[in-house]
Amino acid sequence: MTQIKDYFRFPMWPPENIIGLEVEMEGEGLMGLNIPVWRKDGDGSLRGHGVEFILEHPLSKEDAYKAVEALYQGFKEANKIKPSNRCGVHVHVNCQWMEIGQVFNYVTLYLILEDLILKWCGEDREGNLFCLRAKDAEWLLYSLIGDKRDVGIFSETTNRRMYKYASINIAAIYYYGSLEFRALHTPSSPKPVKDFISLLLRIREKALEVKEGRDFISACSARGETEWAREILGPHFNMLRCEGMDHMIMDGVRRIQALAYTPLKDLSPPKRRKPKRMIDEGEDAVEDAEEVAAPGRLVRYNAGEVQNVQWQRLVAPIPEPIEEAPDDAPEPPNPDEVYRDAMRAIERHGERMRVRDRLGGEEGG
Repeated sequence: MTQIKDYFRFPMWPPENIIGLEVEMEGEGLMGLNIPVWRKDGDGSLRGHGVEFILEHPLSKEDAYKAVEALYQGFKEANKIKPSNRCGVHVHVNCQWMEIGQVFNYVTLYLILEDLILKWCGEDREGNLFCLRAKDAEWLLYSLIGDKRDVGIFSETTNRRMYKYASINIAAIYYYGSLEFRALHTPSSPKPVKDFISLLLRIREKALEVKEGRDFISACSARGETEWAREILGPHFNMLRCEGMDHMIMDGVRRIQALAYTPLKDLSPPKRRKPKRMIDEGEDAVEDAEEVAAPGRLVRYNAGEVQNVQWQRLVAPIPEPIEEAPDDAPEPPNPDEVYRDAMRAIERHGERMRVRDRLGGEEGG
């Protein structure tokens, strides 16, 4: 199956190098800190000699935990840190080796749980202009649906200017082969950072277990929001549990139902170019990865008789001519039937919720 690395060009990392981190902090003396595996960068959005600490390269989960502990030990020694509502933690999860459909499923599951996650991340993160939820900026959902239905890969959503400040930054797929999660405010201790990393990897793990995003909706409708969330979140269930949990999940399901039921368009195999060496300092380096035509490059074209020149982001290579399908080829899914199935599932879910409300069902499990 086609993986993200087959369609985008970026420095390659082995799949075990799964976590990248950016931690913003305000305070005094931060620029003088020298902490292994971290580099420092100024950040104009911060105040009081604010600094952004960035991992030099992606790490495994365990090594990322150690790096976070070392960073906060450095903060402790600086002794004058002031984490404010301007400071955030950005976690990159390596998706280079995931199939395109798996990444769409990952995004879908995160968006179902997004309101719960942002509530846990802190009141100042809900509606924050630097980590907007899908409920705050719904155009992200429309663009995801268009990418999935019309292109078959992330295209419009790789526009950094438009989508960088969503709580899930999908534009990072184009630049790094990762999804960037921006919801967490910078805490005063390392534990919330490690909890956030673990939560995101748990969601990724559960996204790999399903074939289609619609499977999440079916399971949630069959088991109920609380029990479904308990199974999905596992050890993180109690961490996110809150008043109104059921309704927050139900709102998330309703919000992403069109995305979940949208069929993923098939892509032609990418055209190969010269090999591009994978970045790996270990002895067991993975063999050279092949480089493909760069998606996302700008191409100029004339649209019919329109005189003005337009610019379009070309994400997938031009497909090869399609051969005539054999007589025994399976029929493609009928979009009208897919839509009707989606509406029936939504109606069943809504009816179950109305019955539960009449019976005085308990919120939050």
